[in-house]
Amino acid sequence: DTAIERWCKNFELLPDSVRSRLTLENDDRGNLYSTKMIYEGVYKRLGVPIVFDSHHFECGPQDSSYDEALAMAVDSWPEGVTPQCHHSNSKKEYEDPTVVKSAHSAYYYKPFKSLGHTLDVVLEAKAKERALFRYMKDFINC
Repeated sequence: DTAIERWCKNFELLPDSVRSRLTLENDDRGNLYSTKMIYEGVYKRLGVPIVFDSHHFECGPQDSSYDEALAMAVDSWPEGVTPQCHHSNSKKEYEDPTVVKSAHSAYYYKPFKSLGHTLDVVLEAKAKERALFRYMKDFINC
């Protein structure tokens, strides 16, 4: 029994009211689950939507391209529902080389690549609103 198989079996035991509210997100550690693993192992079996996390994609298992992973996540959402994604940048890469790669930065140093998809993107940064306003100034020309 793999962890994905156990997860799927337990998911099927949940009431519909709970199942209809759950999503899965690609992991930020290389030894866990990529978007492709979740798409193949869970979405195709149970239809659970995938929240694509761009920072987790950079830190986690690499078994597909960014474009492919985002497309799989978008495809997993029901028609008429806007897919949700998460975006953050690496604190290690941009602010403090002594921390783990998966740590979130205070601000954004590169924008989310939506590749033309219509998405709701949750911005995750330690500086909260200050990071959002700077993101808008730097990447959206607001």
